[in-house]
Amino acid sequence: MLRHIAWFNEAPVEPSADGSLTSTDATMSCRCLAPARELEKLGVECSVFGNMHDADPAHVSKHLQKLNCDIVVIGKISGPSLIKLARAAKHLGCYVVADFGNETGISADLVKLGEIADQIVAATAEVAALVLKKTGSPVLVIPDCDEKPGGKNSPDAIAHLWLEGFKKLKLKPPACANTNTPVGQKN
Repeated sequence: MLRHIAWFNEAPVEPSADGSLTSTDATMSCRCLAPARELEKLGVECSVFGNMHDADPAHVSKHLQKLNCDIVVIGKISGPSLIKLARAAKHLGCYVVADFGNETGISADLVKLGEIADQIVAATAEVAALVLKKTGSPVLVIPDCDEKPGGKNSPDAIAHLWLEGFKKLKLKPPACANTNTPVGQKN
């Protein structure tokens, strides 16, 4: 059973007049905010964190513990801070999902994130192929949602794709679990 999903992003996030969250970054809306709102309608608690480019991992860890998070999705963060956040989440026993979105410039930090992550997600088959080539890890394709209700890429349909991916992820123990398997060796 899913407890709580935390979404980490570098893009700005702020409350709107109706109490929901909004962002001026279009990618943030279609990759994170809209699917998170739909997942909450399906009974999955979600928290969205923006402006995470220089977040303190110790402070973030306290929030993850309070929220009882079991999955952290890291998307649209550049630089070494994403590695620190991923490691902090793993230390708490959270599964880490690296969302490469539509990223075609795969930096060394993103490759490191892919190595740490329990699951990698990309927005297109082309990006998935590029990430697979750079990381050697399988990639789940979840397209951007188009904000319109109904249809193949509606927020509801995309939320269901995320949910399927999260459920598959929960079927295997997190990398930090004591499985007596040496680090770096696949189960």
